[in-house]
Amino acid sequence: RGLLTRFHSTNVGAFERATAVRMPSATGAGPVDIVTTAGLTFRNFHPVAEANMPNQSGKPARVTFPYGFFSWSAGTLAVAGIFVDIELIFPGPIAVPAQYWKVINGVWTDVCLQLSCSVNGNALTIRFRDGGTGDLDGLANAVIVDPGGLGVGHSVDRCELEALVAVAVEHE
Repeated sequence: RGLLTRFHSTNVGAFERATAVRMPSATGAGPVDIVTTAGLTFRNFHPVAEANMPNQSGKPARVTFPYGFFSWSAGTLAVAGIFVDIELIFPGPIAVPAQYWKVINGVWTDVCLQLSCSVNGNALTIRFRDGGTGDLDGLANAVIVDPGGLGVGHSVDRCELEALVAVAVEHE
């Protein structure tokens, strides 16, 4: 991946304004690289321990977070409200379908059920929209805000979700 040549540092937060950052995982399982090609620059990036995420009682059952969580913001989009691809490169392969969890309005959410997520070996690419689902500041303000992490294990997949929705609609 030629994108990794743009790292300004391997030190967390040492260079604000990098288009690619490397952070140690909160679990000690190795570094995770986060890359963008959309003209964004990363700011305020750091690993987050699972225990420091909100709403611990609402955490999904049977899902583990092998690298913990990562908090970052990326800004200076040319146009507010546009779609942006963010690639997270993990030390090991990613199970398919991918799970990327965050807490949105107090609810643990696998955003890969709502956003475009694609896996290529150990790389997960997520398409965020400035101000849309997954951008936790909720504003189309040329900044994407994300505390989230890769989940492994059982979650509701798209087929199960569609079946649950169909049952709910049927009983309305």
